[in-house]
Amino acid sequence: MQQPTILRFTTDDFMEDLQRRLASDPSKVRGLLAVPETWRGIQTPARTSNPAAGRIGLLRRLGVAARRSTSTITARAQAHSSAAKLPLKLYQPAHQRFYLVGSTLVCQQPGLPDRLIEKGNEERASFVLRRFFPPAPTKPDDNLPEFNEATWTECAFVAQSDGTLAWQEVAAAGSADTLRRVVLSEEERLPLFPMNFVEDNQRPRRMLAGLIPVGRREAYQAAARKAADGSPAGGGSTDGTALLVLFRKMVAEPWKALVEQARAVSKFQTIPDPTAFDEAPDSDELKQTVREARATIQLGSWLVLADLASFLETYLPTVHAAVRDNTSSLSGNSGEVLRVLRQTDVGSPLKDKLNPSVTPAVDVVASNLADALQRFIEDSAVLEKLEAAEKTFTWPSAPTTNPVTANPDYPQFLFPLADPDLLSEAAEPDFTGVSTPPSGAFGDPTEADSSSDTFDVRKAKIDSFAALAVRAIEDVPGAPQPAVPTAAERPADSRPGWYVIRCVYERPACGELHKDVVSGATERFQLAGFFDPDAPARPIRIGLPVDTTPAGLRKFDKNTAFVMSDVLCGQIARLRGLTFGDLIRSVLPWPLHKDLSVPDGGPCKQGASGPNVGLICSLSIPIITICALLLLMIMISLLDIIFRWIPFFIVCFPLPGLRAKPK
Repeated sequence: MQQPTILRFTTDDFMEDLQRRLASDPSKVRGLLAVPETWRGIQTPARTSNPAAGRIGLLRRLGVAARRSTSTITARAQAHSSAAKLPLKLYQPAHQRFYLVGSTLVCQQPGLPDRLIEKGNEERASFVLRRFFPPAPTKPDDNLPEFNEATWTECAFVAQSDGTLAWQEVAAAGSADTLRRVVLSEEERLPLFPMNFVEDNQRPRRMLAGLIPVGRREAYQAAARKAADGSPAGGGSTDGTALLVLFRKMVAEPWKALVEQARAVSKFQTIPDPTAFDEAPDSDELKQTVREARATIQLGSWLVLADLASFLETYLPTVHAAVRDNTSSLSGNSGEVLRVLRQTDVGSPLKDKLNPSVTPAVDVVASNLADALQRFIEDSAVLEKLEAAEKTFTWPSAPTTNPVTANPDYPQFLFPLADPDLLSEAAEPDFTGVSTPPSGAFGDPTEADSSSDTFDVRKAKIDSFAALAVRAIEDVPGAPQPAVPTAAERPADSRPGWYVIRCVYERPACGELHKDVVSGATERFQLAGFFDPDAPARPIRIGLPVDTTPAGLRKFDKNTAFVMSDVLCGQIARLRGLTFGDLIRSVLPWPLHKDLSVPDGGPCKQGASGPNVGLICSLSIPIITICALLLLMIMISLLDIIFRWIPFFIVCFPLPGLRAKPK
């Protein structure tokens, strides 16, 4: 009655379990007291004997009531003392653990009768989750200091004006417990529900219980921290974080992935000493590799340009209009973005290599990044053609063949954002004339060291362009604000957090006459992550087919269907004939490297000239499970070179009598 208790359950029918205990012997509920545990074992919780039935059981319980009261205090003291050695962790439902907070709301009069919650007067009972933060300042990579109630700050989970939730200080660090027993107006309240039971003296009682949302652990850990007045106190995401993440997902990261792809092909071409090998590299094979990579990078460049044009239309409409109308009357950050777009160009050596050697000369390369974007903006058919293409974009081997006319299903211009042969000549953000270019992930690109890796400098410039675009968006009033992805949120403290629970009884109709009643705190606990190494494992047993001979496997029903579109069907058909050895050689360096021989083709057709068709294929799940297990063991063995995890990966036990065929 003085302190809420955390109850631990290990089965999915935990509510029925609690009801059974309350119906048979309410004192057995203390056997559910949460104590520290790991998958290796649990510290001995308070236990009670099985209840006897009928009147004999009732008399027996009444006869040892005083002694049991002493044992309850002893069990709680043991739990507190053991918690100092091993922290109390609450595990997730995925670990087959469920936790309830239990409390009793009683009146302060003889007999301590249960308080009636009058919902007609808007009274309600709930519980709140509180988190303690260590004294500042601390570095994010420092170990979590020892908990000290006199110096740590208790914070409540409070709704903010932007709809998010953040940890806000309840009282100054070191405040007395009476000052912490308040509930903030916008604090998140979690429901309590009544559990009625009858004591041994036949007096009806009521326990209030609530499910602790351990599954929301990541939301609690990732939330920002606010001071008592609501001002930022560390962590959290700025207003531009969501926009920067969106721009990086749509434009910057795919652009950098193209640069990395060009790096891989460039390294493949660079052989320090070809004479050290018995066989010189095949120049035709190298040229074919470069052509395939150039085609793949150009296709990716078109898609990045299309997404960049869409981003400008939504978040930078003034820049979008200036690119569309070819005007230059912008100022401020928007003007600097426009300047970068018009200065980002493809170098002359790469232009000469991309343009076909025909007379008269044909210029198929866009003049700059703004020109390439303008083609997407002015003519919607360019994007429609790009998204409707079914055949693979291929690069011609003859220098006199126009690469765009050879692929009429794709946009009729080129603008590569990377190149495997002439990377330094591919398009990269040009900050010439920009007053204060933002620094990229690898430092200031305008002052990059000449010895720096060309690829890293280029990626730094892409990051700087992303920061410049977001800086311009912040100047646009009313720009849409996307949500910050969970992975991009900066938590107030990434280290394991200490939490407590307080129960709350609110009587708003009473006004100042009867203020809110806030209970004392439960014992401190931590919320375990999904992959916590101490977490218990929910038992999962997958029975593989017993008879794995062809005669036995043919009996399984092909009860799983994969539905493939005509395009996916054609892509899978291109993979036929490839072996596992071909896949291995495709990733090995020269001279062991060999490109995958994948024939070109379009969607599946019904006959040579029939309509496009998709497929529905039926497979047997038991056979798929065997394939998955065998491939898993192969990959585990290969990756053991890096992780050295084989000794800890699998443990097998003998199972006598499990035979595939009858004796």
